[in-house]
Amino acid sequence: MRRNKIVLVLSCAVVFLLLFAVAPAAADAQTYNPLQDQARTALIDQISGTEMTSAQYIQTVWPEVYQKISPVEKAKLSAVDQVWEMESGTIVGGKTVALTSFRPERLVVMDAVENLEITEAEYMQIVWPELWADMSTETKAHLANLPNMHSAATKITLVSTSRSIYQNLFVNPRTDFSSDRMYLKFKLTSLASWTSTAYRPNYHYAETLIYNSASVKVGSTVAYADANVLQYANGENEIFSENMIAWPETGVYRAEAMAYASLPSYEQVMNTHTARYSYTRPST
Repeated sequence: MRRNKIVLVLSCAVVFLLLFAVAPAAADAQTYNPLQDQARTALIDQISGTEMTSAQYIQTVWPEVYQKISPVEKAKLSAVDQVWEMESGTIVGGKTVALTSFRPERLVVMDAVENLEITEAEYMQIVWPELWADMSTETKAHLANLPNMHSAATKITLVSTSRSIYQNLFVNPRTDFSSDRMYLKFKLTSLASWTSTAYRPNYHYAETLIYNSASVKVGSTVAYADANVLQYANGENEIFSENMIAWPETGVYRAEAMAYASLPSYEQVMNTHTARYSYTRPST
C-alpha cells in the first residue's frame, strides 16, 4: 500500500514538472506566474490525503526550496506527518484575513524555512497556504518580488532603516497578553498609517509567533488586508487577530510580532515588537 502511495507521489511530481515546463517562462525567478501557481496547486490537489511526512511534501512540491533546508531541519520535517486539513480563519468579504495555528507540524515547517533565501511568496505558500489562496493576484505578484520578510537578515535590514527611508508610511505591530483561568490570551494588532495617497500600501501583513520558556514555538497567528479585501480608512488601516492557548504550562511566554506594508513601487516598510508574559497555570 505504501509503495503505491510513493508511486502516486512520484507520478504527480512528474505531472507537475511537465505543467511547469509548458507554462510560459517567467521573466525571471522573482516573477509571479499564475500558470505555474495553478500547476503547483493541481499537484497538491492530486497528492492531497497521501500519507507522507512534511519533508516528503516539500521535496515533492517545492524541490528548489527543499534543497536549501539544513540537514537538521530536514530531520525534524521527516519526523512529522503532512497535515492536509486546512484551518479556518476570520473571513471578510469571502476572503481569509486572519488565521491562527497551534499545530506542531506547521510550526516545524516555519522553523525550517523562515531564514532561507526564498521569496516572501514562497514562504507564504508553504507556511500559510490558506491565506495565500485568498490573496489577490496583485498581492501575489508583489510578494514574489520581495525577499523572505521573516528572515532575521531581512528584519535587521528593514527595521533598522525603514523609518528613516519611508517616513511617510509606518507600521506598528503589537502583541498584548492576558490570562483567564485556564487560558493564555494573546491579541495581535498592527496599525499602518500614511501621509498621502502616494504612500498608501498595496497590502498590510502582520504575524505573531508565541514561544514558551524553552524558546519553542507554541502558536502563531497572522492578519492581512489588501485593497480587494478590506476598505482602507483615509490614512490608516488596522488589522488584528485575537486567540488563546488552553491550559499552557506555567512559565514566561514571549511574543515576537512583525508587520510590513508595501507600496506599488515594491518598496516596503517593516517594524517588529516583542512582549513577555509570566503565566501561572491554576491548580485543578
